[in-house]
Order: sequence, then C-alpha cells, then structure tokens
Amino acid sequence: MTKAGEMIENSSLDRVRRSLETIVGASTPDSATREAELFRRYFRASVSPQPQSFYVSNCATFSRHYLLPNLVKNHHLVLQLHRLGLLQDCHNVLDLGAGPGTFAFSLLCWLQSQHKETNQEFRVSMVDAVEEFRGVFDSIWKDLRLPAKDGLLPRQVTAFIKGDVLEHADKPELIVFSNSLGEILRNSEVDHGRLIDSLVQAQAVTAIVDYDYESVSPFFKEFAAEMSSVFHKVSCGDWPLRHGAYEQVDLGCLSQINASLRARRVRCLNSVWIPKPREFKLDAVSANDLVLTYKRAWEHHDVELLSELFAEDATYVERQDRRPFFGLSEIKTYWQRNALHQASVEFEPLSIDFSDHNLLVGWRCQFFRKDLSQWLNLEGEFEAVVCNGRISRFVEKFDKKMSYLRD
Repeated sequence: MTKAGEMIENSSLDRVRRSLETIVGASTPDSATREAELFRRYFRASVSPQPQSFYVSNCATFSRHYLLPNLVKNHHLVLQLHRLGLLQDCHNVLDLGAGPGTFAFSLLCWLQSQHKETNQEFRVSMVDAVEEFRGVFDSIWKDLRLPAKDGLLPRQVTAFIKGDVLEHADKPELIVFSNSLGEILRNSEVDHGRLIDSLVQAQAVTAIVDYDYESVSPFFKEFAAEMSSVFHKVSCGDWPLRHGAYEQVDLGCLSQINASLRARRVRCLNSVWIPKPREFKLDAVSANDLVLTYKRAWEHHDVELLSELFAEDATYVERQDRRPFFGLSEIKTYWQRNALHQASVEFEPLSIDFSDHNLLVGWRCQFFRKDLSQWLNLEGEFEAVVCNGRISRFVEKFDKKMSYLRD
C-alpha cells in the first residue's frame, strides 16, 4: 500500500474513533483501572462464563472500556480482508457475538477511506445474546455523524449462539467472530461440531479477532485444527507475531491503543480462513451430465462446450502412438480441426461406469467424412479422471478392427 493510502486509512480510523469517543466517553484513569481488573478476572476465568448475566450488569461499562480498543483491532482485520481482496464482492456480513457493534464501526472506518471510489454496501447482521447491547449500538448509531454511513445497513439479532451459524443470516459471504470466539468455544452449551459443520455449509470467509487469554488458548488451538481440514488459512503478513494457526499481536505495538491496555501487554489473535472447495465425487447424475455434454459437443461441433467438460490444464490422449494434447486450448484446436472433416455426427453411449473420480464410457459413433466422401463408423471407449466437475485426464480408445467404411 502507498504511504498516501495508509494516511487515508489512518485518518479514517481517527475520525471514527474521535466520533465514538465523543459519544461513548473516555474512562478516567481510576475507573479504567477498576474496569480493567473486573474484566480481566472475568475473561481469564478457567470455568465456563455466564455471559448474559455478566454483560447485562456491565454492558455500559464494557462498551466504554472496550469499544475503542476493539475498534482498532477490528480495523486492522478489515484492512487485511481488503488487501486480500476478500471485501471486493462481499455484501452480507454475519458478526457473531457482536457486542456493541465494534466490527460494524470498523467497516465504517474502511468505508470512510473508500467512499469516493466505491458505492459498496454492507448488510451487517449483528448477533448477540445480550439485549442491552442493542440499546448501546442504537444510541451510538443515531448520534454518529459521518459520511459513508449509508454504506452500512445494520441488523441486530438477539440470540444465543449454540452452534448453527446459518440460523442467524441468509447466505453470508463473511462471518466474523469479533472478540467472541473464545467465549463461544468455552461455553458448554455450544455444539463445537455443529459450529464447524455450519461454517463449512455457509462456504463463507471466516475471520477471527480475539484476546489470547490462557483460559481460551486450548479452545483456539482445537478450533484451528478442525478448521484446517476444511478451510485454507490465509496469511495476514503484517501482523507482527504468529501463534499456531493464528496471527498473534501484542497490542503494545499498536500506537492507537490506550495506555491501560499497553501497560497490560495483552495479546490478541487474528485469523482469516477461506473455505476449501467441496470435494467433487461423481454420482449417477453428474456422470450422465458429463456424457451428454460430450455428446452435444461432438454432434454439434460446439467447441465452447469443451470449457464445461475439461479443466484448463487437462491432458487429452487421442491415441497411444500420438502426442497427447495438453491444456484446454490445444484440445479445442484439435476438435476444431476434426470439425472441418465431419458432418452428421451421431454419438451413442453404450455403457457408463463411474467411481469417485473415474469415468469409463463405452460408445459407438458414425459420421460422414467430408474429405473421404464416405461414412465412418467407430466403436470404442474413453476413460476420464474428473476433478471438481471437470475432466483432468482423457484417454480415448477404439479398436481399428472396429473401424470400417460404409458406402
């Protein structure tokens, strides 16, 4: 990023932060010390927390103490998502454990720096079990006077997160655990397996930012191990420290954080995950569809249909004694050359056998050879290896004894 771009983003953060500070108010040194100790004891508890009763009693205090520091943490996460290109086509955001809406305000920081270049709009569903946070967010949102505010469409949902994230939003493209995953994971009422399964089902980018307390560190590691089997971990390179599958950040190195947090040198974790493509396996329907597409492509000499059949780097073996064709471009050229000499093609599949990624098709075909002015009848088979719905290797076989001319 250019220096000018960084200045714009930092000034946008400062503008939103000053506006929030005016509305929320800043803690006095004495109250900050008391609040810090209160929340430190709570978050570092080794037993399962009672988040609803705790936050109901301390909602305003929590918002005053954590809203601005968390804004900075989330702002860095949003910048990473932007630099990775993960905000480009993102419109639906699901924030789980949203609290007073810190991640939404962090998106607003980004929109502040982008509003002259983009008309992007975010629909943000903010889910939290504590009803009182709705009042805090509504009050702040009402008093916030900033350009680009129209780019955010907040929707608040009061609900306890038990595992299935898709209960709370329809087709999210970005799912955020904003300083909430640690509490969600260590709560005995949450079904961890169901949580992972629903994240896989959502097929959305999953982003995590949280404090690295000892009481939740084992849960983070277990969660990361499960996520790594179904998601790709994305590096967020300019976060200074690493911790397992997470980026680990010493808040003391972020100059925007207030003095009380710097003095405690609290660490936070940052992690971005992109879903792996779901494994494709042939079934009766997909195998039949591939064969019918092959039939249409040959009978109509429709070279464009080959893009639906073959992967970009596919290998096509027409005959064992000839050089294979490598890549979709060479395959298309070969088919275009054949089309010059063929007319009235009739392709008939005789048998279709398949396993997870392998397809074996017996066939016969007749067509008129224009260059020979004769009909040609062929019978043979082709074998195909299919990955992610496209043929990656294709081997065509037919016995020359079965090739004959018909007047």
